[in-house]
Amino acid sequence: MMTIPWPLLFFVLYALLDKERLLQITLPSPRSEETEEDNSGQDTKQFVNFKDKLKVAKKIFPHITFLFITYFSEYLSNHAILTTIAFPKAPFQPRDHYPYYLLSYQVGKFLGRSHLFLVSAVCPGIVPYIRVRRTWILALIACLHGFIFFLASWFRFLPGVEIIIALCSSEGFTAGSMYLNSAHTVSDLIENDERRGFALSLLTVGNACGKLGAGLVGLFLEKILKERCITTLKLGEYCLTRHEHKAGWHKNVHC
Repeated sequence: MMTIPWPLLFFVLYALLDKERLLQITLPSPRSEETEEDNSGQDTKQFVNFKDKLKVAKKIFPHITFLFITYFSEYLSNHAILTTIAFPKAPFQPRDHYPYYLLSYQVGKFLGRSHLFLVSAVCPGIVPYIRVRRTWILALIACLHGFIFFLASWFRFLPGVEIIIALCSSEGFTAGSMYLNSAHTVSDLIENDERRGFALSLLTVGNACGKLGAGLVGLFLEKILKERCITTLKLGEYCLTRHEHKAGWHKNVHC
């Protein structure tokens, strides 16, 4: 119920945006008009040919790879590892763990994707200093999150659910910051407007392939972690934190 009015934030954030560039209209100078007449209406728009696209792809390939690693670790953790971690001493039912995990993750991701905007609204002078141009650092942090989640599911060494919730929040912030800083870094890397547009479009291949890869690996990994939890660790109902069947829960523990 609390999330229902959240779409109204789009209007609030749009009102806060700097729209000065949208209001500026660039009028052609008399000299440019003469040039256009001399060219007999020829189209001066530049197009990116196949050779240029290959050069752009080669130039931004590391950033695509880092984005792939981040999204692979992120989605594999959220949809195949965290679904097998529940704590007997938690203040809520095993089936309620996963919504708390995702809520914490989404809050962190919202802050990660918008932190540059929020800082620029308060203190724009420090924005250049908090930008992360070496995006491999964020990819490494995302991998560490996934590794910790895997160990927590395999060995169950964490004492409480609060640590997992905090890690979910930091994981979301890392993923959101990775997406944001990757776009800024690629924009600075490519000077030509047409090539920059192609580069930003090509950049999204990294997160799309990361999601797909995580989904395929997760089909097997979640089953392995769940079986170990049930057969070796003997944790029973604390081995799955989401709906086991699409039809819903087998019974209501409150009624």
